[in-house]
Amino acid sequence: MEEELEHIEAYIRIQKLRYGEEAFSFEATTDGDIGEWKVPSLLLQTLVENSVVHGVSLDRKSEISLYLTNETYEDGEYLYICISDTGNGFSKEALDAIENDTPIIYHGRHHVGISNIKRRLALMYGERASITCSNMDENYGAVVEVRLPKTDSSDKKKGGNPEKHRGFPPFCVKKLQELPEPDGSGKLLQRGR
Repeated sequence: MEEELEHIEAYIRIQKLRYGEEAFSFEATTDGDIGEWKVPSLLLQTLVENSVVHGVSLDRKSEISLYLTNETYEDGEYLYICISDTGNGFSKEALDAIENDTPIIYHGRHHVGISNIKRRLALMYGERASITCSNMDENYGAVVEVRLPKTDSSDKKKGGNPEKHRGFPPFCVKKLQELPEPDGSGKLLQRGR
């Protein structure tokens, strides 16, 4: 998590050089102990980048907020991520496309950031993760909410290296842990089917 937040801080510094210090403000708030949470690489930066690219206007100062906290439900612990901005918000067409998993196209360009996040979360966490996009009001203020389940530490219990498999879906990590070790030739031993 700390590495992800460092990426965001660097990105914000670069964008303030581009747009100017007064073009937008950014605030990140964490509630609870989120330091040990693992998040997919560049997930947070992609969301913040969307807020900057689509929410910052030179016409008025924009505000971008990132909020992270732990949530506990009957089925376990989750990391709740909320990114919001005071830009123009999502168009109705964009919200429909996100909801229906269809391409987001406007101004002649395909926009893939949120679609890619949805696919990555589905691969990594199945139905336990969620992403919701909305507006604070009609044509004002985009809000993206993400919930990620806390993964268990089975990788550590089995002697595996959690960093080695970072970013892989949990079911893939389990399969990777079951593979035999290399035989010294750099190739994995063949397994019967």
